[in-house]
Amino acid sequence: MQLASMSPRTFFRYFETKEDVVFQDAPRQLDALRRVLRDRPPSESNSIALRSALISFSELLEEEREELYLRAQLSRTARTLAERAAIELQNWRLALTEELMQRGGDRDNTRCQLLAGVGVQGIVAYTLSR
Repeated sequence: MQLASMSPRTFFRYFETKEDVVFQDAPRQLDALRRVLRDRPPSESNSIALRSALISFSELLEEEREELYLRAQLSRTARTLAERAAIELQNWRLALTEELMQRGGDRDNTRCQLLAGVGVQGIVAYTLSR
């Protein structure tokens, strides 16, 4: 905070926690992922729709790839960041499960959770690769 010439009071006016700074783009990124999944044709199976959505999403994230990589690396250095990263990934898995359940194809909750988990891990792998 001192490097940015900002008092703690000013900082916490904009961010509730220090972790919020690191993960401030996560809600916007999740919204983008949900949007590309919703845009897939209803005739596609959930697995094909998710695969295609992840490919489109990775293209959207390309400009942020270095930042995502650094965020992942930073999350390994502090317990509070690692915990927050785990919470964010869980939120993403739940959101993807919800989107898959609403698509109208295979509405089996267990299968949708499994696909969502695989999708989130695919995003993690993409983020960690350079």
